[in-house]
Amino acid sequence: MSSKKAPKKYPDLNFDAFRWCIDNDFQVYIKPLGDWKDVEKTKEVDGKEVTYIVQEFFMNGLYKIAVRRGGITSNGYDTYIDDKQRLHESKETLSGKVYKKEYDAILDLNYVYKLLKEKYG
Repeated sequence: MSSKKAPKKYPDLNFDAFRWCIDNDFQVYIKPLGDWKDVEKTKEVDGKEVTYIVQEFFMNGLYKIAVRRGGITSNGYDTYIDDKQRLHESKETLSGKVYKKEYDAILDLNYVYKLLKEKYG
């Protein structure tokens, strides 16, 4: 008998609403929440120990669903200039609901796709 766990069963994706979001430049994703903190690090350079500070992201175990209108053409950035020097802008909007597990957020993705299609389609 195998001791491996069975993979989690995710709901079937609503491909019609998902495709509509892609075609209409909506980027929908799950965003982990957390804080940026300054972390002191040291490394050896030319035989001397050098201390420096970097910012690192620490997750707090919570998630939200994020929607970025114009996110596909802007490569997920707030502003993006493409090869033809055209400016693309987008803005991230977070859901009001906070999820304790990423799996729970995945279960609501179909609802978000459908909601976007109904509202803007």
